Amino acid sequence: MEDFVKTKQEILAKRKKHTPLEKFFHRIKPSTHHLFTDQYKGMPFHLVIEVPHDQLTQDAIQDIIPSCIGLSIDTSQLDILHTRQNLLDLKHIYPTLPIIQNDLILDPYQIYESRFQLMDHVPIHVNDISSSDLLSFILLNREHNMRSILKVHSESELDKTVETPVKLIGIDESSLIDKGFNLDELIDLAQKVPQEKLIMSRLINPTIEDLYKLKEAEINCVILPLYCDVLKDDRLLKLFPKIHSFKPEENRSPL
Repeated sequence: MEDFVKTKQEILAKRKKHTPLEKFFHRIKPSTHHLFTDQYKGMPFHLVIEVPHDQLTQDAIQDIIPSCIGLSIDTSQLDILHTRQNLLDLKHIYPTLPIIQNDLILDPYQIYESRFQLMDHVPIHVNDISSSDLLSFILLNREHNMRSILKVHSESELDKTVETPVKLIGIDESSLIDKGFNLDELIDLAQKVPQEKLIMSRLINPTIEDLYKLKEAEINCVILPLYCDVLKDDRLLKLFPKIHSFKPEENRSPL
């Protein structure tokens, strides 16, 4: 954990030097699209696809995107963020598509940077963060109309989320800063999440049976890598029917 944070701080220092906040602050616009909107209320289980930052193209996602409610992008190892133009191009095609950033947030600069990079949801790892810093990051996300996802790895971290206004709780099989859980451990912790919260879980390479276990455990959303084997399973469409286009005609102009 300490080594990862140190490496992340070094990466972040390079990003801040390359692109100081004053270079892009005035170009930041509030987010307008988020996960779990009213149109999905009748669907108890949702899919988000995690796409490599260098494969944000229509060709890469066009087959699976009708079955998902958003994309997740891992920017944790990038010395210099360069996802914005790719996302601008993608949002021209899918203007209402929500984007989740997968990163370790250590500095308020990253939240400004996240919105400039067109992210709509930003994770906050609750591990070893003070209550005041947790609230500050949540409020800064809200300032840009982004939604926070609180990542937890234990019951004590889950307890920290109870009094926050954040609805999205992330419990991952594999985490940036923690070894994560096996499926049974993940489900066990998920059962302790307050009913008014929504649970998102990231799995690496599950079976279709694993996904049905998540659904039965009333986990609200699963995040799957674009190239995991289960996405080729014909039974996937029973869990995640193809109903989304993200292409309302009134929003077809580029951002």
